Amino acid sequence: MTRPLTLAPYDPGWPAAYTAEAAAITSALGLAEHGGVLYDLAHIGSTSVPGLVAKPCIDIVARIHPLPPPAHTLAALAALGYTYRGEHGVPGRHYLHRADEVHLHVVSFDTEHYAHHVLFRDLLRDHAPSRDRYAALKTSLAHLLPHARPAYTAAKAPLITELVALAETHHVARTAFAPIHALTAALADAPVPWAVASGWALDLALAAPSRHHDDLDLAVARHDAPDLLNHLAATAWTLHVVVAHGAYLPWTPTTPIPPDAHQVHARRAGVFLDILLEPRDPDLWRFRRHPSITRPLSLALQHAMGVPILAPELVLLFKAATRGAPPRPKDERDFARVAHTLAPEPRRWLIEALRTVSPGHGWIEALEG
Repeated sequence: MTRPLTLAPYDPGWPAAYTAEAAAITSALGLAEHGGVLYDLAHIGSTSVPGLVAKPCIDIVARIHPLPPPAHTLAALAALGYTYRGEHGVPGRHYLHRADEVHLHVVSFDTEHYAHHVLFRDLLRDHAPSRDRYAALKTSLAHLLPHARPAYTAAKAPLITELVALAETHHVARTAFAPIHALTAALADAPVPWAVASGWALDLALAAPSRHHDDLDLAVARHDAPDLLNHLAATAWTLHVVVAHGAYLPWTPTTPIPPDAHQVHARRAGVFLDILLEPRDPDLWRFRRHPSITRPLSLALQHAMGVPILAPELVLLFKAATRGAPPRPKDERDFARVAHTLAPEPRRWLIEALRTVSPGHGWIEALEG
């Protein structure tokens, strides 16, 4: 590649350029809650970090559903001047660009690309030593490799990998359990029982925040869901039932929840709740994906740090196989830090549940060992 690689001093106009481009992309794709495909959009890359030298190109990461981008999504972006390049060497990320002015990275909820980009950006914004190290490397490489962009990008990779790991630690130290505290305050007078689920439940069980979480998952009995949703609607939450293929159905107090819908998304002031609707008997929890697997409610619902949570063995059962796929990297990490803390009885229950759901699952041997 012979096109010169030029770094420019930080331009205070870059955030406004991002805002204008984000508005155009949002208009073209439509927000998911309004029937479109777009869930999240963020300014990333060096132009998103005040004070950092950068190639004068706006980088944007977008989470959409479905992925790969369907034809109508690509057509809408093409109308804005974007050229589609497929994954372009990064599995799980689809890349588009408009000349060399804007680079658009399109990802789904099933990868950690979005979180890595945003956490890396936040680290560089907040932590001057990391920002200075990155700036020095970029400047040095730009002088050494002015006509070799692929080599420039590859040479940055080791430091970026190091800083992405630091960014996770930085986020955990800065955020701790603040999202949980905000949640418990918001639901202090909820009319029905609820429990924190997924990764946050494991953090609460261990009394230690471990990683970035994209959202807050709440478990609630399906028969209690209307009362909880009414409460949220009355306190300014926007609610959508997740129906087939990730599409949204706006929820109002007169909207029945389809029997094949198992999630409701709630948003308010930048907070995102994923409400999981569970089949429960009066004294029995049932695993929605395999209702013959049960647990007494007295064991399934626990408290940790004063917060109601779904028991860790239940959370790990959900994480063992997401929509039939192998555990995601973050689920493997969650299992590694939690499995050895399980008491004998919950451990035996999880082993038997895994044997029922997924005979031969790798976690079975680890739990038995």
